[in-house]
Amino acid sequence: MFVWTEPWIEDNGRRAPWRKNTFFDVSLRVSALIDPNTGSWNPDVLEEHFFPQDIDRIKVFQPVRDHKDFHVWKHNKSGDYSVKSGYWCANQENKSQVSRESEVQPSLNGIKAEVWSILTNSKIKIFLWKVLSGALPVAMSLKSRGVMGDERCQVCGEEGETINHILFKCHYARQVWALSDYPTPESGFQNGSVFSNVNSLCFDGKSFSPLETNEKITEGAEEWFAAQVLDNEDSDRRQQNSDDQPMIDHGELSVSWSRPQESWVKCNVGFSWSNRNMIAGGAWVVRNDEGIVLLHIIRAFSNLRDKDEGGFRVLEWAMKSMVSHGMSNVIFAIQNKTLVGALKRPRAWPSFRFQAMELNKIVEQISGWVLEVEMEKANRGAGLIAQSVTRDSRMQSYVIVSYPQWLHLVFEEETLLSSAC
Repeated sequence: MFVWTEPWIEDNGRRAPWRKNTFFDVSLRVSALIDPNTGSWNPDVLEEHFFPQDIDRIKVFQPVRDHKDFHVWKHNKSGDYSVKSGYWCANQENKSQVSRESEVQPSLNGIKAEVWSILTNSKIKIFLWKVLSGALPVAMSLKSRGVMGDERCQVCGEEGETINHILFKCHYARQVWALSDYPTPESGFQNGSVFSNVNSLCFDGKSFSPLETNEKITEGAEEWFAAQVLDNEDSDRRQQNSDDQPMIDHGELSVSWSRPQESWVKCNVGFSWSNRNMIAGGAWVVRNDEGIVLLHIIRAFSNLRDKDEGGFRVLEWAMKSMVSHGMSNVIFAIQNKTLVGALKRPRAWPSFRFQAMELNKIVEQISGWVLEVEMEKANRGAGLIAQSVTRDSRMQSYVIVSYPQWLHLVFEEETLLSSAC
């Protein structure tokens, strides 16, 4: 890729870098900006050719030398294309128009939130939410999404079948409202929407008169209220029968720390981040198959670009530490799902291919290793040690046999629970 003639710098869209010098080499390639010894960008070369703003943009992405050039989809964190992100990107073209229209209309967010607190059947709540969100498959809504068909109301034949029409303006709907005891505006419904049962008419191919529809709505409501009385009585009986039963929290056991298999060690990696100071705290704790803590180390990381870089540097440091301590058969347990995905499925995470490449170089030196996601509660010990860096400004690194005494109860509890599993 040529430096000056191709758009390769990200700046709210791709562009070529700004030229710092009057005279420049038109044939200069991006590969010439990489230091062959370190595999990273050569700071002297960048300083020679580019303005500081462009240097910062270039350094956001690290070069991947052992792989051919590849595409990264910038609208996903992983860099891999998905239909969801593609749909979002396509809709950005219409976003400004939609925003202008929404600004002149009242917000429905408050009403939508109230829907879920209504004491009624779940399917009615979902129906109401769809009505307020404009998500019912009426003709005009389908047309706005590219589905062409008959735009007339399937009941009265009027042009323009909208949600407002089928619930309020259609003569069938107006008759149902008139026969019901539900209070309605004196001038009838003009705008807005509330629940009306048209499911059988629209989806089952059945047609009822307004009177029959009103009777069905009333019967359904009476049955629902009767069911609530029975549910409350059953709940009271169950509560009374369980008063003398011991309470066992199985959920807590299922997410507690677990021991590695025999002859393996488990390295729990903790990470914390300070947005204010742009500092990361890292810690790792190694335990054997009996749950005994062999070592723990703490370290602060500065001069970081963002939280993602901090998470990567902490895991990189933990893996290098296992190599330097001559560890084998190591289970690396971290909470960072992104790095686990990038290392296990690099093709699905092209944005993190550099990180995956660097981590693979390290673990290749370890005889037997596994990388797995650890739940926060199961990673509590290492996480609390890492948090002490950013919370208490513990900037001095150290390595200690066993665990820190101020977390004695935490590690003893984890060891006890792991022995019971």
